[in-house]
Amino acid sequence: MNFTQSEVRTYYAARVPSLRITSFREWRGPCPVHQGKDPNFSVNAETGLAQCHSQCGRGWDPISLEMELSGFDFPRAKERVFDLIGRPRVPWEERDVEAIYNYTDANGKLLYQVLRKHGKQFKQRRSDGVEGWIWGLGDVQRVPYQLPKVLKAEFVAVCEGEKDCGTLDRLGIIATCNNGGAGNFRPELGPHFAGKHVAIFPDNDDPGREHALKVAALLAPVAKSLKIVELPDLPAKGDVTDFVNAGGTVEQIWELYRKAQPWTPDWEFAVNVPDENEKYVRTVEQEIEVAGGLAAFWDLAKFTGLPTPFPKLNFVLGGGMRPGEVYVIGANQGAGKTSLALQFALTALRKGYGVLAFSMEMNWRAVFQRMAGIEAQVDLSAFRTAQIKKLNTGEEMVRLCRATAALAGWKLQVSTKPSVTPEYIATETKRLAKRGAVDLVIVDHMQLMAADSSTRGDYEKFTAISRAMKQTAAEVNVPLLLVSQTSRSNSREHRAELDVADLRGSGAIEEDAAGVFLLYEDREDAEAARKVPNGSAKTRYTSGPVKTWLKIAKNRYGIQGAYLTLHHYKAETRFQTPDEEDHSDGE
Repeated sequence: MNFTQSEVRTYYAARVPSLRITSFREWRGPCPVHQGKDPNFSVNAETGLAQCHSQCGRGWDPISLEMELSGFDFPRAKERVFDLIGRPRVPWEERDVEAIYNYTDANGKLLYQVLRKHGKQFKQRRSDGVEGWIWGLGDVQRVPYQLPKVLKAEFVAVCEGEKDCGTLDRLGIIATCNNGGAGNFRPELGPHFAGKHVAIFPDNDDPGREHALKVAALLAPVAKSLKIVELPDLPAKGDVTDFVNAGGTVEQIWELYRKAQPWTPDWEFAVNVPDENEKYVRTVEQEIEVAGGLAAFWDLAKFTGLPTPFPKLNFVLGGGMRPGEVYVIGANQGAGKTSLALQFALTALRKGYGVLAFSMEMNWRAVFQRMAGIEAQVDLSAFRTAQIKKLNTGEEMVRLCRATAALAGWKLQVSTKPSVTPEYIATETKRLAKRGAVDLVIVDHMQLMAADSSTRGDYEKFTAISRAMKQTAAEVNVPLLLVSQTSRSNSREHRAELDVADLRGSGAIEEDAAGVFLLYEDREDAEAARKVPNGSAKTRYTSGPVKTWLKIAKNRYGIQGAYLTLHHYKAETRFQTPDEEDHSDGE
């Protein structure tokens, strides 16, 4: 979508006040997305296109930037941008339209339009002759995009889509394409290129290359010269816009055109299309190089995964939680699995790691207050009661404020969207990992996630969730901690010990998880804790500590079948090991 320079200035002055807006073509300032401090965020004053050259490593137009800053979907972000710059709101049916491309005849008379909708969906329409539109093109004459410019130019670039044409236009290169995308370049478009020097810029995928070869075969008989230009270092499905956004210049494009060989029927691409799955494949030599040499490859003593709250658990896991793996906390309802997951988060945060938590049970404030309560070791229920009774809570308030201040300074992001799908978790994790550091993902909990429309029944649902979580961990290359409830049958039976089979969706979890931690109370100690002591209205079972077992039911990289003794301080919603208690007493 195009904006005037005045609109660009108005938008960024309102939404990115830290940006240094000058009379120059490029403005600089701290990135508002990852909230940086250095001037690594640049804006093209003419187009409004922004780029973070630091942590985010990507770019936006004003609407996609508004989506990032506000969390709005495309239609709401578009409305907000239009309101800020003073544009009237578009009709309801065009709320999700990113751009409208006009196709005209040689004299500039409108023939039809291509509408690019959010999500890279396209629709075409023609005028009804009055003031409305007819969807579809019917038998209307087909023309190249920007035909008047094409006819006047000696050199013309042919791209796969209108957006790429706009990219080259801004660099001073006349560019065109056909409507309908790859595979739809019609023979009747050929005469418009007669006597011209033509350069074809294909998208970096098989359909894009086939399209380029088809266009070359149709235009070669009429063009004065014709070359297919291969752009270097493009990702799979990348295009000329990606090349420019990554720092490619007009000088580089002209140099690549100069070096390209003229097209002939025997011409072949020099480089194969990169496969999207190539990132999952690695040779021994490559892994040794990544490790930093053969000695480093085999230095197992130096391996440390992400630390857990308990040193003994780190040892049992063989150094901590490994990147790209899924770990599961399973327990009966009310056993403290969410509290334990938040302790995993706090341990990572204290050591400077970034944590992304998906909470489908609690809202943001509840999550933050629970974490601060755990950190401060304050009974929030008793604290609330004391406040209601107007009792002195000064000491607890000081501890909670200190814990909250620490929490605010750590790298924590929390999403509370309810009933999310596996695809949402995967997509949102990758998006937020570009905004800020994500070294641990926590999903609480599995049974509250929604099934995709294609899944039927609990077995398919939990299998799909488990596989998607594994895929997410692998793609972002961080450990993912998945909280899971046990089946209702186990909850009713209250057996003394849990097994993996007690988890809902246990089959998929057992296959995909690197580690499964089962949390349950020690029956004998729980019974003893329920007894009311003489002269007391509270039982130890209510406030703790209550002896609890953490069973390592599966462990792909360490000791399997180990048991850790924990003490559950229920009032403070936290766990700790007996040796931690001994250590604190000694201090």
